[in-house]
Amino acid sequence: MLPSHHHGFRHAALEVGKESISRENSLMESAWEIIRQLATLADLVVGNSSPTPLDEIRARELCKRAKGLIEREKSANANINKEAFCSSTRSSTPSIPASPSIPASPASQYSSQATVWTRGTPTPRSNPRPSSGILVDFAVMLSNPLVIHNQDGHLVPIQDRLDHEQERRLLSDSLDEAARGVTVRYVPPTTDMLRVVISNGCRILHFSGHGVVDGKNNDYLVFENEQGCAHLLDMPTLQNIVQAANHSLELVFIASCHSHSVGEVFITAGVKYAVCIKKEARIMDEASITFSRAFYHSLFTGHTIPEAFNIGRSRVRAAANVPNSECEKFVLLRSKSRILGLSSPVENTPANAFSPIEPWEDDAPFYNYVEGKWRDASSRPFFSLLPAPTSFFLGREGDLHSIMHMLNHQRFVTVRGPPGIGKSTLVKAVAHFALPRQLFKDGILYTSLRGCRGPNSVVATLRAALAQHSLQVLSPKTAKGKEQMEAKVIEQFRGRNVLLVLDNAEDPLNGEPAAFRALIRRLLDASKNLKLLFASRQALGNSGGFLDVAEKVYTLTPLQPLHAARLFLQWSPRPLNLLELRTDEKKEEKKETELTGQGEEALVTLAEHPVMKFLNGHPHAITLAAPLLRDRSLDEVLGLLESKSRPTSGSKEDSGHSSSGDGTGLFVPGLEEDEESVVKILEASLQVSFDAVVKANSKTKDLFCLLGLLPGGATASDLEAIWGKNTWEGHVQLLLKASLITCSQRVDKKSGIGSWGRRKGKNRVYRMFPFVCTFAQMLLRKDEDLRSNLLRRCRIHLAHVADGLFHKMGHGTRESSSVYAEVEFYKHNMWNCLRFAENKATAKDTKAGSLASAFASVLLFNGQIDACTKTAEEGLRLVRRNGDALAEANLQKILGIVASQKRNIKLARERFVEAYHLYKSVGCKLGEAVSLTTLGYAHVRMEGFAKARSCYERALGHFQKLSHHEVKDIN
Repeated sequence: MLPSHHHGFRHAALEVGKESISRENSLMESAWEIIRQLATLADLVVGNSSPTPLDEIRARELCKRAKGLIEREKSANANINKEAFCSSTRSSTPSIPASPSIPASPASQYSSQATVWTRGTPTPRSNPRPSSGILVDFAVMLSNPLVIHNQDGHLVPIQDRLDHEQERRLLSDSLDEAARGVTVRYVPPTTDMLRVVISNGCRILHFSGHGVVDGKNNDYLVFENEQGCAHLLDMPTLQNIVQAANHSLELVFIASCHSHSVGEVFITAGVKYAVCIKKEARIMDEASITFSRAFYHSLFTGHTIPEAFNIGRSRVRAAANVPNSECEKFVLLRSKSRILGLSSPVENTPANAFSPIEPWEDDAPFYNYVEGKWRDASSRPFFSLLPAPTSFFLGREGDLHSIMHMLNHQRFVTVRGPPGIGKSTLVKAVAHFALPRQLFKDGILYTSLRGCRGPNSVVATLRAALAQHSLQVLSPKTAKGKEQMEAKVIEQFRGRNVLLVLDNAEDPLNGEPAAFRALIRRLLDASKNLKLLFASRQALGNSGGFLDVAEKVYTLTPLQPLHAARLFLQWSPRPLNLLELRTDEKKEEKKETELTGQGEEALVTLAEHPVMKFLNGHPHAITLAAPLLRDRSLDEVLGLLESKSRPTSGSKEDSGHSSSGDGTGLFVPGLEEDEESVVKILEASLQVSFDAVVKANSKTKDLFCLLGLLPGGATASDLEAIWGKNTWEGHVQLLLKASLITCSQRVDKKSGIGSWGRRKGKNRVYRMFPFVCTFAQMLLRKDEDLRSNLLRRCRIHLAHVADGLFHKMGHGTRESSSVYAEVEFYKHNMWNCLRFAENKATAKDTKAGSLASAFASVLLFNGQIDACTKTAEEGLRLVRRNGDALAEANLQKILGIVASQKRNIKLARERFVEAYHLYKSVGCKLGEAVSLTTLGYAHVRMEGFAKARSCYERALGHFQKLSHHEVKDIN
């Protein structure tokens, strides 16, 4: 006869099975795991007079878990189907041969194989279960607050920033390499989400962040609030949160300094294992990341928790960039109930790293997981495509927190300041900070308005951004006017909780301020949950009472001296030494010491140097001046900067986006009086940096000016077509090292690369900052030969690009949908090359007419009627001066189509007649046929049916005389 304990374990397993077998979900799967373990315990005590204390503890723990699952099933109004249970019991094959009374698990569809548990070589058990669909296997919280309250209650930035992006990548690599069907969820690092994720159920909790100790030796775990401010959680409060939740935690990993007491709190609250850091110990970020990757890879591949812990420490000990002492700071705590039935923690030291008893199966939480790809169960907002963050983001933590605080209470925030002060960098940082913390339910949409001169261009840019998120807005071909297109774009934001980030907003504000304000008002009225973040040289303002929502303006100021010194060191191509920094006469008495930026005293010395005082904390000026140290001393750089410093002057030209006519300075609209000195500093740094590049290679100047003609950016394909293959890379590298241009990549949601640059390297985009672009255009105006040569090359290439865009736009394929983003990318370049000021004595350039015709056709097909009209009229001015009759005929035809769409049929007829005569003068039969067709359409609209018939008959005669290929080329 079997012992009574055996019957008790069997009875518990049977009750759990009755309650859960009828539900094919994750709770049922978890219950079946408990059934199997209860049955295993029953088999272990067969033939024994009494079970061991270990068996009793284990049975009570499993029964408690089973009871919790049953209660959760009942609370979810689970319908228990006992008949299904009975039939399943009779028909299914027992999963444990020694226990025929226990029904087989529904997971028996997986292949079962009899294996034996051996220490150190975990192998799959019979009936491996898939990952849970409701319970999260692995929850990750990454806390990295921006500011913290000091002892006086003032907010101060947290300088010790954690590299959570690298940690996230390494965790993903561990999951990929392990190839287990683990369910992972990244949750915002708030105390409320800690309570939610524990209550909802997770097996492993990973927390990475800061740990602090106050003056009374009290430990705190640092969480965040919605504005990025540090929220210190003391140990009693943490214990209450964990104990109040009916948790199923098996392991907690606290990757923060001073976290030993935190681990003890979790162990006391019933968690089986806790990995933490020793008391009074600070852990290196590199050591924590190295340990985490090795630990989780071992854990996910089936090792026990103690085994994975020792593997992680061994990996830290072997790391080349981490001191050996770092591995001893990691501590593994486990509950004494695992051995003695008590609820106190026991520390795993090297002497007792392994328990003398055999591990239970759940000491290896993932030993029996099926192979497959891990699943990210994190909340995924609809809008999630953001540009890459800036490599160096220093000294703006307080500004970032202020912006987050404003957005939490306001709907419309503008970040303003002079050029190069860091507006774009800051708004991108806001987007990257808010997105993973799920502060906006539907995500964040970022777009740049650079080159947009009015609301129609803004709408087209927004439409292209929406298309990148697979939102197919109404096609321009089917839109009934620009009003309907705008309404369809605005409709996409209705009811969505979105942060819309608009960079370079000064361009449409300087172009058509009243119309732009009206568009912003319609956007805000469409969705009460929409919030706007602008980056602009000037505030939008409320001229004319357009806005019903208050605009909160945040003026960005230069960096503080120490932050400016850190940024200077980051961009310096070589290490500095204290001897170089000294300005007194005792330099030779001091031993040279390298300055790496780690010492506070060394940073203070650099911050007090005259070159830093000249740069005055201007980020862009610093990034331009620091690379000059490659072959110069600090004093030499200072001398160059002072020699180029001159008062900023100039007159307004090209709507404030070009230099003054005499080239004596750069004009920047929208600046306040106290910001003029900032432009002076930036211009001096820019001139010195440019002179250094030209000295290294004089041909680089030409490529620099070429990029000035392409303010929207240039891809590698563009540079190859304009400059030549394998001849531009060296010049680009020089400009990149000097910080005169930037390099980024265009991505889409599905493929991860730009749809119009799929070959390796072809999706890279080289751009200039607006102020640098203005400087390059100023240089072009001084060199007529270079200007004419580069303009001709650019116009030939862009005309070819515009022809290709026009032919791809009407195919109705995925490519034709993504081509609208390509139009917005090239639009600014085409317009700039078309309208760039030329000397009237310059030789005729017939390529200007080709570009104007092709560009206007693309804008017409794209639904940008006003921009099309403006382009065609500008083209007419150029082609009439150059005597290009064919291009003039094409532009007259386009203007006639625009007039007919605006219901001005009389003007359209005049345009078509003019186009017909021009085509006839150059002998273009195809043009004559097309213009006669459009003229016939105008007569129909004016009810001149006889004239219309005459035009159609004449057009038919021309078409019949054309070859097949000529007819095929009709646009």
